[in-house]
Amino acid sequence: MNDKKTIAIVQARMGSERFRGKILQPILERSMLEWVIRRAARAKTVDEVIVATTLNVEDDPVEFWCKQNGVRLFRGPEHDVLNRYVQAAAWVNADHIVRITADCPLIDPGLIDEVVGHFHANSKCEWCSNFWPERHYPRGLDVECISLDALRHLNEIADTPELREHVTLAIYRDPKEFRISSVCNCENLSYLRWTVDTPEDLTLVRTIAAWFGNDEFTWREALAACRRNWHWNRLNSGIQQRAA
Repeated sequence: MNDKKTIAIVQARMGSERFRGKILQPILERSMLEWVIRRAARAKTVDEVIVATTLNVEDDPVEFWCKQNGVRLFRGPEHDVLNRYVQAAAWVNADHIVRITADCPLIDPGLIDEVVGHFHANSKCEWCSNFWPERHYPRGLDVECISLDALRHLNEIADTPELREHVTLAIYRDPKEFRISSVCNCENLSYLRWTVDTPEDLTLVRTIAAWFGNDEFTWREALAACRRNWHWNRLNSGIQQRAA
């Protein structure tokens, strides 16, 4: 039995360049941030879900929401997100960190459990994800599990603003530096876009949510709904993902 503490840290801020304030936009009767937290909290391998936001005044509403809803919040640097994660992980005494972003409201608890379970199955693993070396899941289901030691090592070697803003970018830029593993879907569904970077993305997610009327469906059920209603995918088919 693994007695290590696994904490999901949700990276969240209001100041998205393409869609400011998106994380508090409503989906059904709940904010997008609440969707992410509720769905991540259902993962059996996660001991707690916390939010890590910035020190900017613009993110005060995130702190207010967390206090109102009993969610622990850590505030740290805006652009040095890696340092924010290291500090947040130390603050909650995490041994392993599940990294999730607040713009992924369809994040799946079963998929989190699969990634974390795969991470623990190999006692020497330092980082496991479901999108590297190839993405086969819909964009918006990204899960990473990393050890605290590996996260601290990243903090020591990340020496450019880009590597500090994109927390684990240094790992898949130089994978030989770490002991890594991956979870891959048998079917390539990377053409599906379930993350929320734009209003068009949010329209799609709201459409999927309205089909079910709650936030308790699985990613496979969402996939089945999208296949049954293929025209939904046109809602955000023209949106391009920005490269790190």
